[in-house]
Amino acid sequence: TVQLDNGTQENRNAGRTLHRGIEYGLKWNITDELKWRLSGTNAFHQFVEYEESAQDLSGQKMSQAPSWIANSELSYQPDWLENFRVSLEWQHVDPYFTDNANIRQYPGYDIFNARCGYSFKDFDLWVNVMNVANELYATVVRSTPWGDNYNAGEPRTLTLGVGYNFKNKNSQE
Repeated sequence: TVQLDNGTQENRNAGRTLHRGIEYGLKWNITDELKWRLSGTNAFHQFVEYEESAQDLSGQKMSQAPSWIANSELSYQPDWLENFRVSLEWQHVDPYFTDNANIRQYPGYDIFNARCGYSFKDFDLWVNVMNVANELYATVVRSTPWGDNYNAGEPRTLTLGVGYNFKNKNSQE
């Protein structure tokens, strides 16, 4: 999609791009009770041959393309309290350009989430606190000639939940 001078967009073959990267997931059982995981992607996205609104952007990084995105979680499930779990999650997005000319940049963000849950019989109860520090952040930022557009991230959010496992009570266990 190419943005035209009047602000509208149209699809056209605008040139060639280069995309290189790696996606990964790591898990480490530190102990039987304490577990850590990391998943992420390190990537590079560049215009090889690209023209937009009569401007040659060849060699520029693509907009909305952070070089590193990561999600990590440290979980604790104590042996002394069966079916209980608690975890702290980290979400990271590196800085990225918000325009194809690489003039404007969004600094990225780091947010933390906390989760706690307990299962008993066929029930599952949980409490989640998302964006624990109540950080102001945007999930996506795009720059246009008329200004920046932000998709705001959620403020601190508390969720409570109850789940029930409906299984066939007539089957023999």
